[in-house]
Amino acid sequence: AALGRSDIDLGIIEGPASSREVFRRSILQDRLVLIVGRRSPWPPKATASLQDLTQVPLLMRERGSGSRRVVELALRRVGLGLKDLHIAMDLDSIVAIISAVEAGLGAGFVSEWAIRKELRLGTVRVIPVEGLEMHRDLTLIRRFGPTPEGPAGAFERMALAQRSEEHTSELQSHHD
Repeated sequence: AALGRSDIDLGIIEGPASSREVFRRSILQDRLVLIVGRRSPWPPKATASLQDLTQVPLLMRERGSGSRRVVELALRRVGLGLKDLHIAMDLDSIVAIISAVEAGLGAGFVSEWAIRKELRLGTVRVIPVEGLEMHRDLTLIRRFGPTPEGPAGAFERMALAQRSEEHTSELQSHHD
């Protein structure tokens, strides 16, 4: 909406753009992972079963968020519905989920990009869940026309160049 009113020059959204009236380009594929806090009873290098997932308090994004839709869809694909889970809290941001996990209030699904600092500090751990893969595309959107000027244009060029470099690296690794 802010893009249509010209309040902003560009944005990044989860998944596809709902309007065909904007320029859109996928810039990054993100993976959502299950995290637990430093004091979690799960042993290091543990893998959770789907049954394990039904036994832990889960911290989820609020209903209607793109992240929550990705998680719900992935869970449905492996035969789990929200009624099968113990959802302890719905939170309005990934930062809130990370903080609650660090405080020991439960486990949560977050972007692996969002937890790089916490992983380095050891305040959270990733627990792989057998058979559960969650991916989403992050998409750059802006009005059609020339690349914006100033910081917005510089950011767009950098994001698209980064995407191009990652794609080239992926192609080279498949041929090696």
